Amino acid sequence: MKFIGLAILICCFSNFTVGNSVTIECNYYMDSWWQTNGNEYQCDVQNKEVFNGNRVTIEKAEGNHQSGKSDDDVKFFYLTGANLKYFPRNLENIFKNLELIYIYDSKLIEITSEDLKPFPKLKNFKLYENPIEVIREDLFINNPDLEVLYLWDNEINHIDPKALSHLNKLRAIYFNDNVCKFDKDQVETRSEVLEIIEKIEQGQCLSPKYTTTTTTTTENPLILEIKQHKQQNEQNQNEILKLKNVFNEKEQNNIKLTEEIQKFRKIIEEQEKELKKQRTQNEDLTKKNQEMKVKIKVFEAKNEEMKQNIEKILKFSEKLFDKLEKHEIKSQNDFIKLSAEQSKLSTNYESLNDQFSNFTLLAVELMEKEEELKVANIKLDQCDAKIREKSANDELEKQIDEFSKKFNDNTKNP
Repeated sequence: MKFIGLAILICCFSNFTVGNSVTIECNYYMDSWWQTNGNEYQCDVQNKEVFNGNRVTIEKAEGNHQSGKSDDDVKFFYLTGANLKYFPRNLENIFKNLELIYIYDSKLIEITSEDLKPFPKLKNFKLYENPIEVIREDLFINNPDLEVLYLWDNEINHIDPKALSHLNKLRAIYFNDNVCKFDKDQVETRSEVLEIIEKIEQGQCLSPKYTTTTTTTTENPLILEIKQHKQQNEQNQNEILKLKNVFNEKEQNNIKLTEEIQKFRKIIEEQEKELKKQRTQNEDLTKKNQEMKVKIKVFEAKNEEMKQNIEKILKFSEKLFDKLEKHEIKSQNDFIKLSAEQSKLSTNYESLNDQFSNFTLLAVELMEKEEELKVANIKLDQCDAKIREKSANDELEKQIDEFSKKFNDNTKNP
């Protein structure tokens, strides 16, 4: 901060004390001007390039005077299209009787009471298209004869309440095209001028950027500029502090967001583990289901084969019983054969019942496995939904990472 203040001080001294001495070239002629009484002898500056943006001292004026005229007869100083920034010094010692000063489109950024103090006869003051922002209370304290104030198309946004109150001869004001506005920006009667002065006194044209503290008429321009730089520096510091508070708040929000992201990541990891487990279980169930289907097909084939055998045995048994009933059995061998066939039939029938029972148990087990498979498929669908949700969350996380990166870059360079 000390270094910045020293730099500002050096800059100010370079503007106020070093300065350039220049010679101006005038085109001298008689001319009438708006709100002036008759023709006035004027200096129209031709060599505008001598004004380079620094504060300059006019050492002398050159040019061809009209017959019988000299610099003492010049009442009108006219400068346009220059890179002035600051009001030129020593003008009062070149033209001792100036009554009208007109500075047009010359990048004038400030004017003080010290600048106008050497011109007690000033009646007409015109600043047109310059970046002037403020009119201080003491600006015209040394110019009580001022009649016309022309401030058209500047950037005036602040006028101290008492800046014009003492100008009893002021009869015309032109405030057109400034930041500060009035009901009528252009007035040309004393009564209308008093109305504008009253509004200014009521604070209609105040800006928080500037204080209304009255500067003394003898205050050094260097001090004024240092004060302005100091005030601007304080405003910049306040803005920096606000930005720091905003960044701190953003950083806290970013920390909270990071914590939420970490929690979310843990939840996702747990869901992935559960999903993996459920997928493994589902694969096992699917494998068992396939095995059961194969076994069922085998049992169905055997069952069909046994049914066919039973039908054959039953048919054969019926034939045997028919023969018994008809007494067609001719020998003991036939009876033994019949008994053996009946025994075989009984054995096959019992085996068939056992296999059918096993088949029934397998069918029940298969139904239970199918139910388990349905539940597993439902869980798998839920897991798939979570996976899709995770994909969306991954995209969100990517955006958050990008935001965090940008935020960290901004934090490093506030």
